[in-house]
Amino acid sequence: MEQNVIQKNIGTPAGIYGLVLGMISSAYLLITQWMVMAEWPAFSVMLLNMVLWVLKTGGCLMIMLAFIRRFSSEHPQAQRSAIFQAGMLLSILSAIVYSAFSFAYTAYICPEYFAEQIETVLQQLTPHMDSNTAAAMEKSMQNFPQMTFFSNLIYCFVYGTILSYIISRYIPGKENSTGDKTEEQ
Repeated sequence: MEQNVIQKNIGTPAGIYGLVLGMISSAYLLITQWMVMAEWPAFSVMLLNMVLWVLKTGGCLMIMLAFIRRFSSEHPQAQRSAIFQAGMLLSILSAIVYSAFSFAYTAYICPEYFAEQIETVLQQLTPHMDSNTAAAMEKSMQNFPQMTFFSNLIYCFVYGTILSYIISRYIPGKENSTGDKTEEQ
């Protein structure tokens, strides 16, 4: 019974934290794309991109850890599976936010830039392909925004699920098999 109450209370905090994580990743995408499009020197773009990536990754890890710890402390009777599910819900919600932004960015905000990049790649690869392969590749690139959405959704969800699994293993919670025994570290 207590586990059902806990599972019903996962949604709102996971939604808020998921929105924050998705917005952080979206801001990173926006900033890094802007730096490339602004034609900054390659070394400074690479260096700043590396610093921003470390900050984004570390910040997202800390937010995920804070969410799972907070959820665990607010629900001391929660089993580890519920703690993991909370982290997994957070990861799918943040993946949806980020994937939707990346879709909007490639389809509506800056489609000319991506069309130009795709055209450049196709021009370089076409001499090395037969006509059927080149036509199939050109046709598939018309769906680039959709491919971006689904690939980001899958990647972010899997990454977040693995991270939530790892973190939930180190957060004190009830064992799933016994239901009575609280694990101590």
